[in-house]
Amino acid sequence: MLELVVQARAGGASLVVTPEWVFAPNAEPIPAVGDTPALSASWPASAAIKQFSFYAKQLATTVVLSHFTYTGPSGQETFYNSQIAFDPNGKVVAVHHKFNLFGSEPKTFTPGTDVEVFSHPLGTTGLLVCADIYGSSTLLTKLASTLKARVVAVSSYWTVSNPITGWYIPYAKKYGVYTVVANTTDAPGYGGAIVSPTGTVIAQVSSTSPSVLFGTIPLP
Repeated sequence: MLELVVQARAGGASLVVTPEWVFAPNAEPIPAVGDTPALSASWPASAAIKQFSFYAKQLATTVVLSHFTYTGPSGQETFYNSQIAFDPNGKVVAVHHKFNLFGSEPKTFTPGTDVEVFSHPLGTTGLLVCADIYGSSTLLTKLASTLKARVVAVSSYWTVSNPITGWYIPYAKKYGVYTVVANTTDAPGYGGAIVSPTGTVIAQVSSTSPSVLFGTIPLP
């Protein structure tokens, strides 16, 4: 996955989003907003969170990592299906926990209770994980209307066919946001997309092998 982040940056990306379930079943502690794991000795070199913080800093780009996280002492952990946003300095600028858990996820994960945004040159950017896009309308409205997200980064592992027309486009149009979806390549619903607030597909990919999808979102 890190090599794809490098490839994305080499192609000019200022916002890089990873799919859901990238490092399953590994989980790491929830990083604090404001911390820079790349510079912290408390994070082992092998930790994905440290590595992605380092690459965001080295490449001077914003990276949204989908990862499993936990809080609490050994044997009493609370686990989350999360996204972590790193700014171009490798600093954690937002952490989101998936609130609309799907299938067997509630057996392992605790649902999140809120939505988060961070600042980016493309505009205020929100975070969602997969089934969140058809979850709580209260939280989705808060993300778009109260927190004023212009762009929403969605990490996904879609398990049903035709996600672009069935889910990504309707979500983008309903909430009036640019929707950047990074999706898996190994489930029936494979295929990522970048969709405008009017439902226009800016870019899309349907691939069963890992690749980078590029698209241009106009500056505010």
